[in-house]
Amino acid sequence: MTRTVLLPVILLGVLLGGCSSAPKFDPKTAPPPPAAGDLIRMHNERVAPLDQLWARVSVRAEGRDPRGDKFREQGEGHLQIVRPDRFSLTIGKFEETYFALGANDEQFWSIDLTQSEHKLAMIGEQSLATPEKLSALGVPIHPHEMIMLLGILPIDEGLELGSAWSPDGKNVGIEVPAEWGSVAFWFDAKTTELARTQAFDAAGELVASAKLWRYKEVEGFEDPDSRSVVPGVIELRAVGFDGLVRIEVSGPRFKAIRPVVFRPENLMKIYRVDETIDLDASFDRPLP
Repeated sequence: MTRTVLLPVILLGVLLGGCSSAPKFDPKTAPPPPAAGDLIRMHNERVAPLDQLWARVSVRAEGRDPRGDKFREQGEGHLQIVRPDRFSLTIGKFEETYFALGANDEQFWSIDLTQSEHKLAMIGEQSLATPEKLSALGVPIHPHEMIMLLGILPIDEGLELGSAWSPDGKNVGIEVPAEWGSVAFWFDAKTTELARTQAFDAAGELVASAKLWRYKEVEGFEDPDSRSVVPGVIELRAVGFDGLVRIEVSGPRFKAIRPVVFRPENLMKIYRVDETIDLDASFDRPLP
């Protein structure tokens, strides 16, 4: 089990809430939260049919750049996932792709097409992935944890986990081991929908988080008894990035996804990439 991070989060909330003369909720005196096993079973029932997911997305990034200047960018694209490891997010405008981020069971990559005269790709091997390499893509978490943050993956029911109230009593959290640390899942105490996820590193420090809401029905299941919902809005934040990325999902469907979407060597030919940076060669090169 990874180092627990829920307790410091809860204690911080209690201390900050101590300034109020009449706190509405006190995790220390509240009744026990719903059991982790029950939360996991309900979550897994929701995501069970989602072996693959296709959706249109509208993506908005806003915040401040390293110089402190405000920026706001928006585009449209597609989110495509085949569990457990294949992930693709493309963003563009006017039906032209400007950026692609993806992973399969062996590799992860990004393709920057914003400069038509110099299209740039970066790629690395999953087995050699490090936080530094993923940060070069602008995503400081393991590729597998990207899908975990979106709340699409099932949780191992064999894990022995505890559960805890959020400081305001609105959510109940569990902490799940992950590749580089852990991921906290916070479920709405009333609806049991997954409301928030947080990725922590091995030292228990927060790395990234996602707020999830406005759930939508997934269409396209062949089995008429299959039903699932996914977040209609995903709001991503990362430590060190002064801003947020908001993804609005529309038309989520269970459908077959073309294999080429998860083949970076094919994508680089399709997009006519001018330069490819091998992140493993760049970061793992021995010092002279």
